[in-house]
Amino acid sequence: MRPHPCATSRPAGRSRTACAVAGLLVALAAAGSPLAAQPTPRYELDFPTARAQFDRGEARRAAYTVSLASAYVREESGRCRDADAAMRLLAAESKLDALVSRLRGDNVRAGASLDSVFALTDRLMSEHHYRQAAFAWSIPRLLRVPELARDLAASATLFERALRREGRSVDPTAAPALADAQRIATLLAAAPAAPPPPETGRVIEALGRVVVTPSVMVAVATP
Repeated sequence: MRPHPCATSRPAGRSRTACAVAGLLVALAAAGSPLAAQPTPRYELDFPTARAQFDRGEARRAAYTVSLASAYVREESGRCRDADAAMRLLAAESKLDALVSRLRGDNVRAGASLDSVFALTDRLMSEHHYRQAAFAWSIPRLLRVPELARDLAASATLFERALRREGRSVDPTAAPALADAQRIATLLAAAPAAPPPPETGRVIEALGRVVVTPSVMVAVATP
């Protein structure tokens, strides 16, 4: 009999959460998760749209828009290859859902309340897209070039957006890695049938050093 994927030595509470995540990943994979391949630009529009709606006094419309983003975050958690990363996304989804409830009840008084949740979610989504790109690149036989291009572009875009939400700018030492990720993503998207540029692996690794907290950094294996 194959061992249960959650049969680990984790603490009880953490194990239950990890089991729930593992079950979600299996279920979404089995179902083909129709939203997993949905283009990231839809999600990228949700937060700016919700903020604009809130600023116009349309809290309930903003709640609906944030709920769309929350659903997308959950769907993306189904693509995770790492249970801990999936748990972080699900925690972000919970914060978005809580924000939706507050907006529906007209209990949000300042746009900064939206910005803090949006920035946290974007940071976690940036890490998620990097990890997806790194995993795909490490196993050539599973590589889907259009998806790799999407993940690279999304990781760089969402990281920069999170910084802007926090009132910060990109560190000059990090800017080249983000620009290179966007450049390689553009090349990959333009020629998905061609061999990826030889520097792709180095670009993915450099991106990870920017968008992922060092304590959870995973080295990229270059094929």
